[in-house]
Amino acid sequence: MIRQPLRQQGFTLLELLLVIVIVAIVSAAVVITMNPDNTHRELEKEARRLTQVLRQLADESLFQGQEFGVRFQEEEYAFFIWDRETNQWQSYEQAPVFRTYSLPEPFVMVFEAEDIAYSLKKKNTPEDSQKSTSSEGSEISPPNAWFLSSGEITPFTISMFSDGDSERRYLISANTVGEITLQTPNSSGS
Repeated sequence: MIRQPLRQQGFTLLELLLVIVIVAIVSAAVVITMNPDNTHRELEKEARRLTQVLRQLADESLFQGQEFGVRFQEEEYAFFIWDRETNQWQSYEQAPVFRTYSLPEPFVMVFEAEDIAYSLKKKNTPEDSQKSTSSEGSEISPPNAWFLSSGEITPFTISMFSDGDSERRYLISANTVGEITLQTPNSSGS
């Protein structure tokens, strides 16, 4: 009997690697063509983040028995705490979540609130109600939303949208009793 050489069956390592690379390239191409723009997803993520941070700030004001404030601008928001000793708003960045936060491009916020008709100051003069001083001694604008230790919040609405697509808006609302809701373009509230 003559022995026939054994034939190896299967693939070489090089062939397997080549197939894996081809599958990876095709998969990446499919993902890119299916979702070329993540703007909507990123906008929703930013709206949900802000909603959770505001809810956490409302809880902090209750738990600490302290008044907090947030100053909203078109592309950023900053946190403040009421200093009872100096009767002034001070920058509040104790926890990383309460640090001044700038929205990534191209997102924008529009803030609307009722006027605040009361003051936390013991001695209130017209000049005092306009500005407070930061820890460095420079004047700072007061917050435009207040979170009081009683659980009350300045009623406000924030619209978040992409600079290029103002039709798709996320609405964050707060009422006086401390309820903060997020309304997505596809829902009535969450």
